Parts: sequence; C-alpha cells; structure tokens
Amino acid sequence: MTELIQAKRNATKVAIIDLTDLRSPDPRRRTKLGGEIARACSDVGFFYIVNHGIPQAKIEGMFDIARQFFSLAPDEKQALSMAANNSYRGYLPMKTTGNDPSMKGLLLEAFHAWQEHRPDDLGLAEGKPLHGVNVWPSGMPGMREQVMEYAGMVTQLARDLLATAALGIGLPEDTFLRHFDQPLSLLRLIHYPPQEPSETDGRFGTRPHTDNCAFTLLAQDDTGGLEIMGEEGEWVGVPPVAGSYVINLGEVMKIWTGGRFMATPHRVINRSGKERYSIPFFMNPGFDVKVRPILDDAGSNLAEPVFHSTVGIDEGLTSGEILMRLYKRIWPSVDGQRVS
Repeated sequence: MTELIQAKRNATKVAIIDLTDLRSPDPRRRTKLGGEIARACSDVGFFYIVNHGIPQAKIEGMFDIARQFFSLAPDEKQALSMAANNSYRGYLPMKTTGNDPSMKGLLLEAFHAWQEHRPDDLGLAEGKPLHGVNVWPSGMPGMREQVMEYAGMVTQLARDLLATAALGIGLPEDTFLRHFDQPLSLLRLIHYPPQEPSETDGRFGTRPHTDNCAFTLLAQDDTGGLEIMGEEGEWVGVPPVAGSYVINLGEVMKIWTGGRFMATPHRVINRSGKERYSIPFFMNPGFDVKVRPILDDAGSNLAEPVFHSTVGIDEGLTSGEILMRLYKRIWPSVDGQRVS
C-alpha cells in the first residue's frame, strides 16, 4: 500500500503573481508565468493576481451593485428566492440551507447569477439540472447588463489562466480549456454582516470547505475575514491586497492534476465589526464533463482533510454530479429548504 504523507501547505506564503505576460505573444513568457502559477497551485492552492486586466472601475461598480442589492427591502429580495427554482439562481437568505439537516445555516446572504444559456439550449428546454434563467430585481434596472458584462470579463480571464496553468506543467494550452465549451460558471454577490463574539463558535460566515469548481476568482473588499488552513490545521488570514484578485483551486483541478494542485480548505469569519462584501466567480466545466485525472500519480498519495465538499480523485463523477451532490445539501430549491 502506498504510504500517505501529509500535504505540506505553507499557508503563510500566498504568492502575489503579476499577470503582465498572461496574453504575451511570446510563448516563452507565457510558459514562465505558467510555472509561477503552477508552483502556487502546488505549494498553497491560493494566490493573488495583479495586473490582471480587469478595470478597477468595473470591480468597484460590482461592489456598488452588491451594496445596492442587499439594501433592498426584504420582500424585494425574497421575491427572487432560489427556493422558487431548481437551478440555484437568485437570492439566498441568511441562515438558509439545503436538505441536509446536519448543515448549520451561514451568516451571509447572497445573490447568484449563472452562465446564461442560449434560448435554443437543449439542457434549458429539457429542464436539465443547473440549467435555468437568471432572475433580477425589478427595482434595479441595468443590473443584469452590468453583472453579465462583468461575468464575461472574468470568464475570459479565467480561460486565460487555465491555458497558462497548463503550460506551467508542460501540457498543451487547451488541456483544461477543452472542458469549458459550455461552462456552468457562477457569479455570487455575498454580504456578510459583522459577527458577534458569541457567533464565532460554530457559526461561520462561510463554513470550512473546499470549492467544487476548477478554480475561484475572488474580489474581496477591504474588510478581511478570509482564512485558509495550513498544514497543521491552523487558520491563516488572506488579507485584501489592493488591485488584486484571490485565486483558489477547487476539487476539479485537484482531480485533473492527480493531486498535484491543492484544493485548499478555507472559511470566512467576519470579526471586523462592519459589513463585508465579496464577489467570487466559480469556473465550472460543462455539466457532462467527466472529471478524471489527466496527470497520473502526481500527488495522489498526499493526505488531505475531508470536508462536506471533498471529492475523491478516483470517483470518476461528471462536473454536474459533483456540483449537484454539494448544492442539494447547502442551498435551497423548489425541492425543499431549511432555516437553522
């Protein structure tokens, strides 16, 4: 039997990677950058990116939209509740969860906008899971256009990162990209109220977990509260860095690379005493994409902590199966909801 060795994740060394060469016409520059990204994915599973090409005004505009949306009257938000559909789109109220009675609700509220499907999309016509129509507040004209424009920009950035990461481990640029012809990508607007000291014992803004996507591209405000798990189980802050996004690897990239890239556990506790807003973008492959290792024996002998979101490297599930297994537990739908 192969001996399990503990993954060495130095959570105090979250790299800041300059993406100036991300779209360079010189493949040597892109490959060098890919090597930096690959090291960060292997060493920590979290890193910052700067000079990423998304205008700061666009990012600030999204935070303005988030603050405006979460300031709407409760009945206006509740009219968009994702409990009214089965595609996890719309509004997630505070402390609401899915159909797993063991899951405690979170100290956050969120709004979900997914990749929009063409009107002739077969999955949409057949009511395929995670295929649906986004819902928007009537009192915020222009929100759809601004949110989807931003989603398009970060989608392209995510695609460029996928191509460059492949170069960094000696693979063709389309190795990961070919699984995203019809992505199931999710943009979330999230509001975390300040937590009382009594609420930091077992009640989280976001509970400890790993992401189930390929990777997450996060814009966070200047409040702080994001933490990642180190190799000894300690929690280390990932503070805001001006002009940056935080990138963290998900279970899909872990599986594709045979464990070489880490899906790092993380959580949010808002101890700041003020409101916190964040805008994560989750890059998911197409629903029917089989998620199997591309690199063999790259790191699958590493021990990892197991969370409700952990996916085994050898499970052989599709992207849709991975997502639905998790979402049914943590988010409400027409099939049922619970408030705890």
